[in-house]
Amino acid sequence: MSQKKQGRANGKPGGSGVSRRNALWLRKREGERPLVVALVACVCVVAIVAGYLLQGSALLDGRAASSAAAQSAIQLSEIMSENGSTLFSNSGDAPDWIEIVNSGSASVNLSKYSLLVESNINKVFVFPDVSIAPGEYLVIYAEGSDAATSGEALSAPFRLAASGGDTVVLLNAQGAAIDSVNTPELGMDEVYCRDADGVWQISGAATPGKRNEISEEGSGAAAKVRVQGGAVEISEVMSSNTIYCPDENGETHDYVELHNTSDSDVNLEGWYLSDSSDRLKKWSFPAVKLPAGGYLLVYCSGYDRKNNASYLHASFKLSSSGESVYLSNADGQTVSAVE
Repeated sequence: MSQKKQGRANGKPGGSGVSRRNALWLRKREGERPLVVALVACVCVVAIVAGYLLQGSALLDGRAASSAAAQSAIQLSEIMSENGSTLFSNSGDAPDWIEIVNSGSASVNLSKYSLLVESNINKVFVFPDVSIAPGEYLVIYAEGSDAATSGEALSAPFRLAASGGDTVVLLNAQGAAIDSVNTPELGMDEVYCRDADGVWQISGAATPGKRNEISEEGSGAAAKVRVQGGAVEISEVMSSNTIYCPDENGETHDYVELHNTSDSDVNLEGWYLSDSSDRLKKWSFPAVKLPAGGYLLVYCSGYDRKNNASYLHASFKLSSSGESVYLSNADGQTVSAVE
């Protein structure tokens, strides 16, 4: 074998070692590694989103969401969408947050579980390799940045709207949606959380990382509400209903009926319905028109559904022992009340 051929066999002309071509190839491969990692992460997120979309919107139905959550030990527990001073991150900010709970009897590894908001479905939070013990509560910040940017181990790349209307979805490691909730409009430092019966309620007592508490509204002297009067009035209030006016799924709920006593249509967008004199803006109406002389039913189911004007669901329920109901216009003036 000639010297020239022997040199090439050893990796480079006239000597031994790795060829220049191979060295360049190795450097190129090293540079590709971060890109490969990023591509794998993107593929995982796409797979999660695609899997969720294939499931349809079954969980947006309050009944289906409750059923799915009942079958899963890991559930959504508490949500704050306008954090003023309740909880601070390591950076000193006061981000929105979502709390989950392990209601089961065994520890669960949350690796590959995920959270998303339907209005921003391309922003998915995938849980790292972390476990949650039985009865433990875990808080995830919704501050619009990932863990590498925020310095928090559990930080979602999306935010929540204080005005409500977000659908927060929890998915298991297989990408199946196991719980979801539609968030209502919340005031500063208010939370939307599950009570002892698993029913979602608005509360002024935030308990991040702890058992939920429902603040006792009006436990002292009830606020005196001045009723201005107007064309739209509360014409009927029904509690403990098991027979009348089933909703779109055939379920019966408590309800409030409104009547437009005028000869003109009234747009109820931005109006409010409440069962608390201390929080008259508890639930806001979507863009819905109440015809002249017409009637409108609002179910007090706690589901907070606004996408179907024929079947509106408020975010609160009525007490079977009797409760006050208030209707306020877009200017915040209470125009009708049943006390």
